[in-house]
Order: sequence, then C-alpha cells, then structure tokens
Amino acid sequence: RLTAGTSQGNNPSTYLMGGNISFRGVNFDSLKGNNYMLASTELRVPIFDFMGAKWSGPKELDECLGVFSRVFDVRGGPYLDVGNAWYNQDKFGLKYSSGIFLNVPTSVFIVKWNKGILGEQEWNLWLGAHW
Repeated sequence: RLTAGTSQGNNPSTYLMGGNISFRGVNFDSLKGNNYMLASTELRVPIFDFMGAKWSGPKELDECLGVFSRVFDVRGGPYLDVGNAWYNQDKFGLKYSSGIFLNVPTSVFIVKWNKGILGEQEWNLWLGAHW
C-alpha cells in the first residue's frame, strides 16, 4: 500500500498518522503535518481459521452469546511501514518501523495488535469495526 497527500492554501488541513490503522510502531496520531506519505507492506500468515467456545446451559444462551466467543480468520506476521507527516516549514525525513502484527476478527469487532522491533518500536492495540 502506498499513500500520500498534501493540503495547501490559507487554511490547510492537518493529517494525523500513527497507530494500527496508519503507521504501525508509533503512538496513535503522534505524527502530524499538512503533508504525509506512507508505504506499508505485510506478510499475512494464517494462524487459524476458526476458534470458538460453546456456552453450556440452555440452547438459547449459546445462540445469544456465541457470537462473542468465536473468532475467524486470525492472521499475523511481519510488517514494514515507511513514511512521515510534516508541515511545509519542517525538514522532511523518513521514519520506519518493522515488526510483528496480529489481527483477530470476531463476529462483532476486530482486535489489531502490533509491536515495532526495528526503527520505531512502540506497540499498538486497536479495537474497531470491520470495514
């Protein structure tokens, strides 16, 4: 994935990057500027396709709560993100983070975790909706 943008004029917008959704290995929204660029790649390795638990008791209990105890299509692996966000008056410089990630989709939301190992080395945890 390669993305970039700029906002110019009298009242330029500010781009925010950082965290699981944009630039992994840096803190959430810690990179700011009216310009940004990001190159991101990952190797998605299947960990397991289905894991779940069945609720004991009445059949209706499992039918109601089962959606919260089953996960599908869990993937993880290495990633590499390179980029930055900067304002026009700032000197441009690239940052990078190489590390590992784990994505655990559930029936209701997705859990994303990553940890930078080389370059930027923060860890991120994100709970959100499926897109």
